[in-house]
Amino acid sequence: MAQTEPVSEPRLRGRIEPLKALGHFARLVRDPDSEEDAWRLLQALSGDAYERLYQRFRSTPSGERILKERRRLKATLNDRARLAALPPGTLGRRYAEFMDEQGLDTGFDSSAAIDTRDDERLLVSSRVHQQHDLWHVLTGYERTVAGEAAIAMFTYAQLDNKAIWFLAWIDVVIAGPTPTNCRRLRDAYRRGCACQWLPAQDWEGLLDVPVDELRARLELPPAAV
Repeated sequence: MAQTEPVSEPRLRGRIEPLKALGHFARLVRDPDSEEDAWRLLQALSGDAYERLYQRFRSTPSGERILKERRRLKATLNDRARLAALPPGTLGRRYAEFMDEQGLDTGFDSSAAIDTRDDERLLVSSRVHQQHDLWHVLTGYERTVAGEAAIAMFTYAQLDNKAIWFLAWIDVVIAGPTPTNCRRLRDAYRRGCACQWLPAQDWEGLLDVPVDELRARLELPPAAV
């Protein structure tokens, strides 16, 4: 009987694509609010970081449960009426207020930016993208260029993706490489390293928790700068 070849596990590509990154960077210069180009630029420079993210995510008990249940965080975060009805100071309420104040929508699905058809990998990368503004609320970093630089460096500490480190320093250059902004970047990295790993957290179950209590629970130190 002929032996069948084992089916190889789909993996996210690990090569860096500088020319593609340059194209998305040029579009970002013309339209700094293009979230899709920002994430495509990130993916083009990320190498095997998305694959490492997926493997770590699914190795955690909460990540395994989220994948098994095929949870879609975007649907939960888009239910603004329910989030706005939560008690003041809770993560969900603060998130709804932040998004309304900024005129933002929950992040896009990664099928637009990640080169894979594997549903689990798409779910993980989309879920992490869609946590971005939750992390803004949790860390307290504002939605300015300097604030985005800080949240990017915090995210680099969490994801170990050097492309995000690169984007953080681009934002600092744009905001102004002042001593305060540079210290703030180092402080954001310190906070990201000290905090528990956020990508696989059960965010659906944490939306009704007060933000101050959640920061303590996740061991997120206060900003020093």
